[in-house]
Order: sequence, then structure tokens, then C-alpha cells
Amino acid sequence: MNDFNALPLPLETTPAAEKIVVATNLSKAYKRKPALDAVSFSIERGSVFALLGENGAGKTTTIKLLLGDVAPDYGSATVFGLDARRDALTIRRRIGYVPEVPALYERMTVAEMGRFAAAFYENDYWGEYSRLIAEYEIDLNAKISKLSKGLKALVSFSVALASQPEFLILDEPTSGLDALARRRILETIADFAASGGTALIASHQMAEVERVADRVAMLKNSRLIIDEPLLDLKERTRVVTAVVRGATPEETRRIFDGVFATVLKTEVWGEQIRVVGRKLSSDFETKIRAELGDRLLSLETSTPNLEEIFVATMTQSVQ
Repeated sequence: MNDFNALPLPLETTPAAEKIVVATNLSKAYKRKPALDAVSFSIERGSVFALLGENGAGKTTTIKLLLGDVAPDYGSATVFGLDARRDALTIRRRIGYVPEVPALYERMTVAEMGRFAAAFYENDYWGEYSRLIAEYEIDLNAKISKLSKGLKALVSFSVALASQPEFLILDEPTSGLDALARRRILETIADFAASGGTALIASHQMAEVERVADRVAMLKNSRLIIDEPLLDLKERTRVVTAVVRGATPEETRRIFDGVFATVLKTEVWGEQIRVVGRKLSSDFETKIRAELGDRLLSLETSTPNLEEIFVATMTQSVQ
């Protein structure tokens, strides 16, 4: 490719990415307890969107709303431009869903499960299903009830993917699985996205999400508190570790509040201070040294991984 062809299109002629999902002020309560509170986000075609949160944060409720299983109390959700509740049947023909607990018929064999599911689709479902099962090295004649938890999860993946969906929804897809099953599932998600598919992963497995996600949203206490590209999230978050002689906790917090736009978490162990925060000022070192002088014995910065960002964000008070 020559240099001219490598140039990006002018801004005004660059097509906007298609939004597969648009959620606007989604709100849902059960027995007057909020499960989701005015949550808005969108998912672009060809991306992997990770919805993160602790248990009970609202991840599964979000999925149920997108699948049309429940109606929102307020707000709206569209999938492929269709109303998630009103057009649920049409939408489901175009998506694959992998629940946390595989929805399989235990009395069936792996082959019988595939042929049963194939009856609901017009494409070569069985051919794709059997290809996936062979790729996962699962015996088609094995009884599902006799499979390990990891193999059941892979059969559930095969059921969802054999219809060749445009959009894949995964609820805690690797929870409780062995290392080999987790690796295979992550590889499947990565391959699906690489081929142009779109995926939503609801999870609390940070290290695995970090390997495949393009965009990360975090739910806390039913509210969406972060929604941004993973690379941007990591770039804007920094860990500063300092060794300071004789600084009080109050002084430490005051100094670091002045160099971060937002401090997420502060830990103090004797003279060592570790601060995780967003948007570290470019002249932070000059400011800290001016405040502490020769009491500052060492100063280091690093980029946190997604798990560190998640933990710090969950321990911060919701603004």
C-alpha cells in the first residue's frame, strides 16, 4: 500500500460506525430495589464490549433487557435498530446467547443437542455445529450429562455460534471453568470479533476480559460509572508509588489530590504510598518534589492492568 492510500479519509467523509446496540436511560427495579439506574451506552459493529461489575451490579439485568426477557421501567434499548422488547423474536434470530449456566438438555447426546437446535434455523446449522464440536475435540456421541463443566460450556458456545450470529451475548462465559476451557472460549471470542462479529461480555473476570475487549463499561450499584475504550482507560489511569519520610496521611492525600484529576484509591504502608488515579498531570513530579523536598526518597509511575483499575474504581465512592 502506498503512502497516499494509507492516509485516513477526511473527517467529513469517514462513515460513522454502525451501532448494533443503543441503550438510553435504561432503568429497572425489582421490589422497589434498583437493578439498573438510567444506564446509557452503545455497542459498535465489529467490537467486543465488556460490561463489568460485582455480583448484583446489574449485568444480567442489562442482558435480559437487551434480549427482551423483561421490559424496562424507564428508558429504551434497541438492537439492530429494533425495539428490544417489541421485536425480541426478530432480534433473537440474529444473535447468539451464552448464559452463565449452559441451557442444555442433559438427557441428549452432543449430536442430538445440535440437531434439535438446527430445527430452528434455515442455514447450515448442523454443518457449523459439528465443525465447532470437532474443533473443541468433543465426542458427538457423548451424553451431555456426562460432560465436564468446561465441555458443557463449549457445547453451549457451539449451540450459540452455529447459527452464525451477527451479535454474541455472553453472561459470565468463563466462570468456574478450567484453564483449557477458558482459553478455548477466549480464542473463540477473538476469532468471532476478527471475522467482523460483535460481542457483549458480562463478566467479573478482569484478566480474561482485558485480552479480548475493545471497550469497557463498569457498573456499580446499578449505575454506569465508566464507559470508554480499553486502551484509553488504561492510558488515562496511572499508579504512582512513592516513598516519603515523615508525611502524614492527610498531607499525602492533599498532595496527590493536586496532581490527579480523580484519585481512585490511596494505600499507605509506613513510608510507602501507592495512589491509583485518573488523568495524572504532566508536571506531577515537579509538584510532588516541590511539596516534599528531600523527604521524597523515591517516585515511580506505572500503568495498571484492568483488574487494578476495576478494584480501585469499585472502592471509590460513586459521584
